[in-house]
Amino acid sequence: MLWILNRHGVRILLVSFVFLIFLGNGIGLLELGLVNKPGFFVSSRLLSQIQADNISLFQVLISVDVIAFILVGVLLSALLPVLSPISASGLTFLCMLAPFAISYYLPAQNALIPMEYSLLTILIIYIFNVLISYFVEVQAKQALVQTFSQYVPPEVAIEISRHPDRINMDGEAKRLTVFFSDLQNFTSVSEQLNPKQLALLLNEYFTAMTEVLYGHGATIDKYIGDSIMAFWGAPFPQADHAARAVRASFDMHREIERLCETFVSRGWPAPDMSIGINTGMMNVGNMGSKYRVAYTVVGDAVNLASRVEHLTRTYRVPTIVTESTMKEADDFIYREVDTVQVRGKHNQTRIYSPICHKDDVNESLARELEHHSIALNFYYDRNWSEARMRFEKLQKEFESPYYATMLDIINQQKR
Repeated sequence: MLWILNRHGVRILLVSFVFLIFLGNGIGLLELGLVNKPGFFVSSRLLSQIQADNISLFQVLISVDVIAFILVGVLLSALLPVLSPISASGLTFLCMLAPFAISYYLPAQNALIPMEYSLLTILIIYIFNVLISYFVEVQAKQALVQTFSQYVPPEVAIEISRHPDRINMDGEAKRLTVFFSDLQNFTSVSEQLNPKQLALLLNEYFTAMTEVLYGHGATIDKYIGDSIMAFWGAPFPQADHAARAVRASFDMHREIERLCETFVSRGWPAPDMSIGINTGMMNVGNMGSKYRVAYTVVGDAVNLASRVEHLTRTYRVPTIVTESTMKEADDFIYREVDTVQVRGKHNQTRIYSPICHKDDVNESLARELEHHSIALNFYYDRNWSEARMRFEKLQKEFESPYYATMLDIINQQKR
């Protein structure tokens, strides 16, 4: 009973209020004024009838028609708000049989509440409940759209409102892909700008990046300083959530290059961006306190994505994904970066940097990746001399910051 009151209490009270008004009017305690005195007011009709018939109020209240009227009203007031539309219609039809039965067995002159009045009351209670249900449903959909419009593209929010039953706002464990992006050297950038310029830079950056993420169906989790956290696979399932994240990373790097040209033309510094992506099991749902909640993801897989995003600075690559993301987004070519022990993880993690789509591979890239794989195998075998020679050749030919980083790591290991 407490559960019903908590969920449908307002609707039950409103329907009950309508029933009490009709009950009062039916037995003569209330009168409805329409012309001279609009509204309901206390009536003396019941008192006059009691004096005329020389009966007590108790006898009036225990009459068959009054008891049936009250029972039907209480039943409809309590159950209509919690029943489905079909069940509510069926219950209303059954309740309408009661006035017919009473009218058949009880002489009309002995009935305090006429059959027509009982039927009208039942019908009005049913219609009033339908109107309340419609209003509540519209409000719930608007609230759902307003909530998710902060996280997903408008068209997705509208789709959510059409199928709210497919959305689980409570916490649930799902396999998703989570994404972190960050502006590198942001402290240095912010020191070169005044507050107004910094706010304008961040607003343009967030707007451009969010448009890209929305274009790939991402759910924006939050903005953290100059960072963006997003995920794929919820609230609606996306079978290709890992591939969407990788495609978004390519488009975001192209977009930051365009933004940097605009910033430089204004005399501002050009920030660089790093991205970390991981795919795995995580908890998703509304989480927070009684003061503020947010639709977010939490778990070890989320922490790992944040850790690999920070590794982009170490290895000087634009984007790093984990092995789980690489395997699920297999339409792309990756360069294996390293195998690392990230903070908070007991097992080592293989990390990769996405290069391009498989259809865009040329001979030069294929040859580079082949030689890179050989060099990395010597690196894993701790054959530092051979690994150094291989990476030096790669660095000399392709001049990649990543190869320079690997040479630094090897030199440190040889000491």
